[in-house]
Amino acid sequence: HVSTDTISTQATAALATETSATSDVERAIQSIHDKECRAVLLFPSMEGGNGEMLVSPHPILPNDCIVFPGSFNPVHSGHVMLAKAAVAKVLQTKNSNSNPKQKQPSVVFEMSMHNADKPPISVDDARRRIEGFMTLLKEQQH
Repeated sequence: HVSTDTISTQATAALATETSATSDVERAIQSIHDKECRAVLLFPSMEGGNGEMLVSPHPILPNDCIVFPGSFNPVHSGHVMLAKAAVAKVLQTKNSNSNPKQKQPSVVFEMSMHNADKPPISVDDARRRIEGFMTLLKEQQH
């Protein structure tokens, strides 16, 4: 279940679409901020080494995903370590249930733009946090 008004990034897969990534991401952030849509999935693409976020046309989560909610202000390596620990635990649990070739689950980082307990995240702040994810993913690649 995807909570409303969220931007999610999936750290384990890239979506192959033809896009002007920066403008698509900006439009996606703005549409959430303006409450024109409820959720957007952004996928990292490291093709060509430039590191872009691609926007999924349909915010549908993978069946086997782990949703990691947070403010990610700022995103840091601890977030990645916790996500990896969650994946390891899921695999350990599923492997102990007689499925040793279990596929690794996807991890989706969920960042709420509109939170009942806090002021909304600005478009610029959301962009900065998403750029932080891309920086972190590039660092993880090396």
